[in-house]
Amino acid sequence: MWKRAVVSIILISTSAASGCESVLGIDEHQLAAVDNSGAASVMAGTGGSGASDRETDTGGNVTAAGTGGVGPDAEEGGSSGSGATPNSSDAGGEAGAGHVACVEDSGRCTPGCTAGATMEMGPCGNCGTSVATCGNDGTWGAPACTKEGECAPTATASAACGNCGTQTRTCDATCHWGAYGTCGSGACSPGATDTQACGNCGSHTRTCGATCNWGTFGACTGTGVCAPGQSDAQACGNCGTQTRTCSASCAWGTFGACSGSGACSPGQTSAQGCGSCGGMQTRTCSASCAWGGFAGCSVSTPSNFGASCNCGDGTIQCDGSCNAACPTISIVTAREGCLDIQPAGNMTAPVASMCNGKTSCAFQPYTDSQIPAPHSTRSFCSQGMEITYTCTYRSGSKVATVPGDAWDHGPAQLSCP
Repeated sequence: MWKRAVVSIILISTSAASGCESVLGIDEHQLAAVDNSGAASVMAGTGGSGASDRETDTGGNVTAAGTGGVGPDAEEGGSSGSGATPNSSDAGGEAGAGHVACVEDSGRCTPGCTAGATMEMGPCGNCGTSVATCGNDGTWGAPACTKEGECAPTATASAACGNCGTQTRTCDATCHWGAYGTCGSGACSPGATDTQACGNCGSHTRTCGATCNWGTFGACTGTGVCAPGQSDAQACGNCGTQTRTCSASCAWGTFGACSGSGACSPGQTSAQGCGSCGGMQTRTCSASCAWGGFAGCSVSTPSNFGASCNCGDGTIQCDGSCNAACPTISIVTAREGCLDIQPAGNMTAPVASMCNGKTSCAFQPYTDSQIPAPHSTRSFCSQGMEITYTCTYRSGSKVATVPGDAWDHGPAQLSCP
């Protein structure tokens, strides 16, 4: 089988046939195969005699075949020939010059490559190319891996991103990094705070933890007494209502006017006169603040009348039947003066004119100068007033008096209840 030799090895030999010192560089004719590591393979040829056979290659250079012994890198059963490495000769043989471009110049061979020339040796590294460069001495230098990519195919790399997140990218077949994938980010940045509304115009806050997740909200603070737009009503007046509205700052506004008020307060009563004998009737305010109807008509039965005299409809039965009118005053006689000697009747006309036909009457006594004749008086006798009257539908008479100097006292009171 063919063995491979590293291209950077320089072959130097002395040719007995030509007497020319040869500086042997490995040229492209020796590169029978190139492997992935950038090393060139040189095939050993068949060994021959020590005589020098000259050949001219396509470039006009002479190639020489020298004597070769059996070497470890020669094909099994053959002799080491031209192009073998120094290792290729055995103990009794000499490596021969093989396919080396050489031009005789003053007894010296000229190298076979041009300084600065480059030769690609094959792929290397991360999608790179192995390149050998010809040195100033005309020999190929060690290959260098050029134009490498930034990564090895299928390699992956991760980077931090967002809030405690990571994102990954993969090296493609051309040895270039692909785009980063989606960032597996957390919900927040550690130490960040979030405040939200709560309750009635209140707020509560939460803090982002070291793992980029929100903590729980704290207590709700700064709340108001009501929710914006909320309404509140209270009773007012007589079964009325008044309302207030909660402001945007969660505080109650003032109550509005009282509306829907009724005519009276529940349980309240009112009375009015009825009948013709001073009767009274009452009504009561309902729970809905509306007056109920007046009930009946009650009168006070005179103490000297029997219970049967009250007809129950505002009239009094005094003569066996319920009359349309109540008892009224009828003046019998009235006098004012020194009552010990004053004749009756001097005041009957004015008192009767004022009190007859009434159920009650208050008559103010005249002054001394106003009392009509006959007006009787004497020294050390104070002047009083005396009125005798009756009540219709009643038997008997009644007397109303005012003490001496009557004009200095209140009026005489007459009544027919």
